[in-house]
Formats: sequence, C-alpha cells, structure tokens
Amino acid sequence: MFRDSKPFSAGQNFVARSMFPPTPQTMQGVLRTHYLETRGVDFRAYAQRRVDSRILEAVGGPATNDHPADIGALQIDGPFVAKAARGRIERFYPAPLDLLWSSESKRYALLQPSEAQPDFYTEPPFEGWRPLDGGGAGYKELDRWMDQRQFDRYLHGEIAGLGTLTEESSLFTFEERPGLSVDHRTRTNTKSLYYRARFVRPHDDVGLLVHVSPDLFDAGHGPIAIGGESRFGDYTVADVPEIKPAATKGRLRVILLTPAYFSGGVFPRERDWSPWVGGGRLVSYVVGRPQAHQRLGCCT
Repeated sequence: MFRDSKPFSAGQNFVARSMFPPTPQTMQGVLRTHYLETRGVDFRAYAQRRVDSRILEAVGGPATNDHPADIGALQIDGPFVAKAARGRIERFYPAPLDLLWSSESKRYALLQPSEAQPDFYTEPPFEGWRPLDGGGAGYKELDRWMDQRQFDRYLHGEIAGLGTLTEESSLFTFEERPGLSVDHRTRTNTKSLYYRARFVRPHDDVGLLVHVSPDLFDAGHGPIAIGGESRFGDYTVADVPEIKPAATKGRLRVILLTPAYFSGGVFPRERDWSPWVGGGRLVSYVVGRPQAHQRLGCCT
C-alpha cells in the first residue's frame, strides 16, 4: 500500500486508499531508508544528523534545530509504471488529460489553444490566455495507459495512429480488505477500531521504474522494503535510457508525469518557466482533480 499524507486512524478515518504509482516523496523515503539500512546507520543518530558526513552528503537528512531538511545528492526521476517484456523494460504513462476519445466515432482528439483571438480579457497572472479547442460532443478523457511508442506519437501530435491504449487492469488491480486494528503489545484486535484498506496488486511482470543517483545501490539486485505492512519487494539495477524529447520551436506541450509543486500554485516563482521551456509562456493548461500530498523535500 502507498498512502498519501492524509492521517489514518482506525475508528476515525477508517478508509485507506492506495496510490499507484506512489509519489516521488514516497520513493525518496523508500530509497533513503534502503541506503541507510544497508550501511548499518543508527536511525536515532541519523534523526539528529550525528552520522558520517558522507551519509548526509549522499542522501541528506531530517530537519534539526540547526539544519533544515535536505536530500543531499539524492536525485529521483519517477517513479514510472513499467513492464518487463521480451528482455526489455517499457514505461507506461497515464493518458494525458488533453487527449480525448469518442466511443461513437472511434477517434481521438487533442485539445489545442484556439487560433482565434478570444472574445474575453484575462488579468494577471492569466494575461494572454487562450481557450482550448478540440473534441466536442461525445469526447471524453481516457482512463487508460500509453506505452512508449504511443506516448512518443502523442508528443508529436500524431494521434490518428495511436491504436488501442492499455487498460489499467492489464497492469495492476486494486483490492479492498477489511480489518481490525491490532494492539501490538498483546497481539490482539482492538475493540471498535474497524478499517477498510484498498491495496494495489501489480501484475507479476509490472513494477516501478525510478532513475536515481548512480551510487545509491551497492548490489545489482536484492530485497527492498516498500509499501505498507512491512512489505518487501525486489529491486534490479537496470540500464534504461532516459527519454528526452527533441527540442522544438513554436508551440510545445509540457506533461507533468509526477505531482508538481510550484511556489505560485499552478505557476513557478514569478511565473518563470525558463528552466523547462526557455522563453516560453503558458497560455493554456488542463488539470485533473487535486491530490493531497505532504511536501517532504525536493525531487527531480
């Protein structure tokens, strides 16, 4: 189970739902904990930052009275849902929200900023915004996943040849389980503390792909604690190339594949998009439902 930051106490908020894929913050905790455990670091000393300085340089440390929290040299890209097939690892991406599908016409449509000058005026910080055209009656968002080939075609606007997208149930499923809170001192159920939990079960050939700092793992494969209930998984260090779309001019599309945190809400500080798009300016965007996450550090 991968949780968000909402508090969970049996008897109070008795429904726990798993998020998949988990957030970068969750994976940051998984990887940092694995790094510390495999090196025999005392967690009580680590909580006070009283450990070898090389440990803090590698994965950072928690906040203390004298130091803010940081992640050191730890870098994370992902996590992405991935599938092992025919000796290779393939990423899967949730269908972007600007891609629509009509079950009647069996066609895709892509939302685009309107070419016509809008008949309304927008004030800062939304000056110069344009409405989105495309789709129409009968078109809806897709609750499916794209493989790498389909995602590449989408990025180039070649949606006519996308083909059939992958259903979520082909990659992972959710299952709900009821239970009673356990008193770990007596190993018995606690009265009146009922809960329901929604667990994720990836298929046997499906896992998480995370690009991390190269020196994080000493061994090429092994066990790793991940998910709730003290569960363990297996990791394998793989050489998977990063996906970097070719630079383009004119209009471009930015897709946020993991939850984004900007100092200005939906905008970076001072609405400066230069780290991502050079001199580009945001003119339209499509957002889904918000998710509540606890901000624990910075990830890339």
